[in-house]
Amino acid sequence: MKIMKSEWIYRVKRRETGNIEKYKARVVAVGSSKVHGINYFETFSPVVKLNSLRMLLAIANNEGMVMWQLDAKIAYLHRTLEEEVFMEQAPRVNVDAEKVCKLNKALYGLKQSGRTWYRTLDSTLREQGYQRPESDRWVFTLENRQDEIILGVCVHGMIMMATTQRALRSAIDMLGKKVELKDLGEQRYILGIEINNDKHNRTLSISQKKYTEEILKCLNMTNCKPMEPAHVKEEKSSTPAIPESCWKFNVSCTWYSTRYSFRHKLLEPV
Repeated sequence: MKIMKSEWIYRVKRRETGNIEKYKARVVAVGSSKVHGINYFETFSPVVKLNSLRMLLAIANNEGMVMWQLDAKIAYLHRTLEEEVFMEQAPRVNVDAEKVCKLNKALYGLKQSGRTWYRTLDSTLREQGYQRPESDRWVFTLENRQDEIILGVCVHGMIMMATTQRALRSAIDMLGKKVELKDLGEQRYILGIEINNDKHNRTLSISQKKYTEEILKCLNMTNCKPMEPAHVKEEKSSTPAIPESCWKFNVSCTWYSTRYSFRHKLLEPV
């Protein structure tokens, strides 16, 4: 029998402003020590598409819908594991040196944890009447008389939109009976994207100032001079200016940017 290792993961959780919200410590399973066919089988779990997220924000702004931010607490622990998994005790936790832990829930770090959470939330929402479009498995809709609810899920983070505040509160209360939720108030931040919603003028904009600053810091470009993408000179060379791994990292970081001018430049043929 393969016994998995465990470790502590430490994380600093920040607010949308970049300020520290709290320090977190969590015991996780070391997924690399798992064996396919023994400790896990299927692992696929979808993620919400960024284009879907942009579309949902546009719809909510156009229809004047209420947008709310929710977070599922200890999301992965909501479902019982189907496989039999044993794990070593966490470092510095000395209950009995000769004993190991039998995991009953999908602990963070397990390869199948994301899939078990998705199946749990998907079945819960379907039981409550939500429907899911084929185009995106992490988008759910619910229509009830004159009210409409749209839910976009980003792993354990959720953005809920409703035609009225009453419908929103009713949907949150109904989902909260099955999943422990943290109410984060009006939607202002998700997946590193800042959301600025001007209800009076019915305008909505998204930005990634903090994300961009972190990327520039990572690439040692905090002192670089800004330049319009259209004015960037193209230099073709048979010899790469930077290693391929760095180039891929730079492109992927830029691709995630909410600025369409950046994405347009990446799509241009070379």
